[in-house]
Amino acid sequence: MTATAPTYDEIVARLSDASVALDPDDQRLALTLLRTLADGDPVSAAALAGRTGQSPRQAAAFIDRLPGIYSNDDGDVVGMWGLAATHFPPHAYRVGDTDLFTWCAWDPFILTDWLGGTAEVTSVDAHTTQPVSFRIDHGRAVDLSHPGLVLSFKLVDEWDADVIASFCHFVHYFTDEQSARAWTAEHPDTFVLSLDDAIRLGQVWGRLVFPDLDPHD
Repeated sequence: MTATAPTYDEIVARLSDASVALDPDDQRLALTLLRTLADGDPVSAAALAGRTGQSPRQAAAFIDRLPGIYSNDDGDVVGMWGLAATHFPPHAYRVGDTDLFTWCAWDPFILTDWLGGTAEVTSVDAHTTQPVSFRIDHGRAVDLSHPGLVLSFKLVDEWDADVIASFCHFVHYFTDEQSARAWTAEHPDTFVLSLDDAIRLGQVWGRLVFPDLDPHD
């Protein structure tokens, strides 16, 4: 049964409750790790240390205490907060000349502000499997493959260790609201989110995660 869609303000309140506060120093380290991952390769503790002036041991300890981190068999970071440097279908995410991936359909609207402001997104409609695409240009979605593009969404109480299973598996693109509603009707607690609200909520979440930083720095 499709969940009754909460209001925009209700979604913002739930996101605020679920956010994890970092102090300003940790925010800067986390943003450096995110931007290093956006170069397109797994990030070792030594590589992060080289970017931040920490020792490799300090960098490794910082990575270990961050939530939402995925590492490969070598212990290098391959995924962080919605961004993946390794193949992660179906959400392809291109920043500059670098091919990346996102965990869910909402992630590009959070990440792009912090990764230069522009990106290309290619994915599929989760109901029909029809290809969808668009570009993000400094807070706007442009060149949409489908004018009626919308997302599915699901609220969570906290970003647990398996956020991909608890959240990302329920957040997808759809060519239009009709397709989205057909999908959400089969996935309890999900609802349809407009593209404009997805963009605004992504910017809200970016400020919740990095309240002391400017994405243009």
